[in-house]
Amino acid sequence: RVASRFTLIPTALGLLLLSFLPKAITFMGSIPSAVIGTTMIYIMCSQIGAGLIVAFNSNGGFKFENGIVMGLPLMLSILISFLPQEVLHTFPLSLRPILGNGFVVGIIAVLIMEHIIYREKKV
Repeated sequence: RVASRFTLIPTALGLLLLSFLPKAITFMGSIPSAVIGTTMIYIMCSQIGAGLIVAFNSNGGFKFENGIVMGLPLMLSILISFLPQEVLHTFPLSLRPILGNGFVVGIIAVLIMEHIIYREKKV
């Protein structure tokens, strides 16, 4: 169960405030990509760790389907993230922002697998 549904409001307000400060945007744009990449790796590792803790502490135990629901979207998102630009240009123009974004493809894959393919039957 989610403890609070309003945890992202301060972040959203902070980003909204930053959008009106061009010097802050310039400063954030000057951060080296290696620093941003390292930070993202740390964040993703902590998210994966939290997800595995939730999966292994579930009442039904950890099943093969749980591994598929976690692993396939992760692999799809990594694959999409490293696609060459030539491949992305073969997608329809209206779908490029969606199909060219690994994060979005991963989220869509999780939602489809969790709520459509591996939906638990209600008794």
